[in-house]
Amino acid sequence: MPNPSVLRRCFLALGTALAFLMAACLLANGQVTERACNDAHCATIERETSGYAVLRANDPRPLRHAMEALREEYGWIVHYEDPPYLSDRVLVDIAPAQWHAAHPGKKGFVIPAGGAFQSTYAEAPDIGNPASSEEAVLKKIVSDYNQTTNPGKFTVRKQSDGSYVVTATAIEDDAGREIPVSHILDTPLTLPTLTRNAETTLELIVDAISAKSGAVCRIGGGPMNLANILHHSEVTVGGTDIAARELVQQFIHGLGFRVWDLWFEPNLHQYALIVDRDRRF
Repeated sequence: MPNPSVLRRCFLALGTALAFLMAACLLANGQVTERACNDAHCATIERETSGYAVLRANDPRPLRHAMEALREEYGWIVHYEDPPYLSDRVLVDIAPAQWHAAHPGKKGFVIPAGGAFQSTYAEAPDIGNPASSEEAVLKKIVSDYNQTTNPGKFTVRKQSDGSYVVTATAIEDDAGREIPVSHILDTPLTLPTLTRNAETTLELIVDAISAKSGAVCRIGGGPMNLANILHHSEVTVGGTDIAARELVQQFIHGLGFRVWDLWFEPNLHQYALIVDRDRRF
């Protein structure tokens, strides 16, 4: 009989794949105007004035793609974490009119209601050196984002390994009020420190996050060969009453990866934890 945990992961993956496939089909048919893409080409960095750079993004998650552009441009290790996109005020329904006509009263396929975003920041000659101006630039970009009407408010946190995470602090509810975000990666977890199979370890982490936080978290994407890497790798991860984010950090270091993103999928009401090597390296 098939392993129940394997079946559960398969169904979750299938559901998410179908959700993103629907979005891709709608976009390909020209039925929506929002941009949706899966790489840093959604954001550009240009030099228009000496000593300054202009970052531009236009995407349902513009800040996330801004962070990808910074990773690729400067080699910085910057992680990104979504807020829970639940309110109609921060979502846009991209299902075509024909679908709504055939399904009256039903919600179609929704995506975050982000759009255009721009930030100008000082670009020091040694900006590629993380010790130079990385934190100041990240804070400037996030501050500029927080002044826009794009969904969510964010902050910059420095991690124990010197990397940074751009994480949500607030999101609008249906009444238009900004409500604080209790981030699931702040959830304290206890996991015995052991050397385990990487796939098993990542499953333990996301399952523990789901059980303790009350929000569904699953394994998201990554490199095309992620399943093979996880299946054939071992990592040593663990700790007592430590933030889930710390366990994720241990995991990516043990695997030789560099970054994680945490996306909230509003159609499934669940988070996806994405781990990656970082394409620049």
